[in-house]
Amino acid sequence: MRWIDDTYVRLWPRRPVFEEGWGDALTLERGLDPSLREVEPEPAAIRWTRSRTHGRAKVTEGLLTSPDAELPAESRVGRVLRVEPRDGAPRGLVVALAAWGDEGFDTRRRLLSRAIAGGVGTLLLENPLYGTRRRVGQDGPRLRTVGDFVAMGRATVLEARALMAWARPRYERVGVAGFSMGAQMAAISAVLVPWPVRVILVASALSPARVFFDGPLVADVERAPLGAGGFDRLRGLMQQLSVLDLPPPHDPRLARIVGTRGDGIVPPEDSEAIARHWGAPLRWIDDGHVSSVLRRPHAMGQAVCDAFA
Repeated sequence: MRWIDDTYVRLWPRRPVFEEGWGDALTLERGLDPSLREVEPEPAAIRWTRSRTHGRAKVTEGLLTSPDAELPAESRVGRVLRVEPRDGAPRGLVVALAAWGDEGFDTRRRLLSRAIAGGVGTLLLENPLYGTRRRVGQDGPRLRTVGDFVAMGRATVLEARALMAWARPRYERVGVAGFSMGAQMAAISAVLVPWPVRVILVASALSPARVFFDGPLVADVERAPLGAGGFDRLRGLMQQLSVLDLPPPHDPRLARIVGTRGDGIVPPEDSEAIARHWGAPLRWIDDGHVSSVLRRPHAMGQAVCDAFA
């Protein structure tokens, strides 16, 4: 189903990212410290605001205060959505991170509906700089600077760590999951906690460079604002954010990696490389990046059920 990916890239209207260049130089220097792997995160500060039932699910809305004090003020507080089976105690809770451009919760709720049916609760995070957390003047989920991109990735990982720390005393099993960019963020988050967690990756890239420089989305990068040599500098920066540059999670047996064999956006061999580096099981679905969401929306939820079994 690679032709669906090719059609999407060719015809779907998109505007370039990083149109304002590099952004805050200090932000570019604030990466993630690998020593976080040995540091106990503070549990997330969540204020629950509303609860309701929806079909066979119990849905609770809340507000998260980010542990990343470097975020702009308008992005420090974001929404979370907890979805659990309506009847009975859940077997565990998985923190689900957003894919590129994934604002709101509807897509992830659909991708994880089988997890809810299988008795696993989900906690969906509204990404920093997305949705109600956009920067002032930001047009939709499109990031204006490279600094914003770095800030979003760093804050997402720190928030995922804090959410897993919040969940650990409340649930017997805890994990983190994602599709595409959300999968790469989930991989890094699972590695940078000091205890074993379940981790579920679907169509994960090794690094952002694999999508923005080695794939068709290279056309989405606005080159002129990056200055002379900026395009190559950005490639190098994104290559440094590789899953292979970090150790495997504490217990790779708790990982489930799902590769998309016909993927035209994320190289399928990236899933193989992560599984090999981690020593974790890998399964394939015969779909591309876009068609896996359209035709096999339950693949992630089923992988979550398997990881939490």
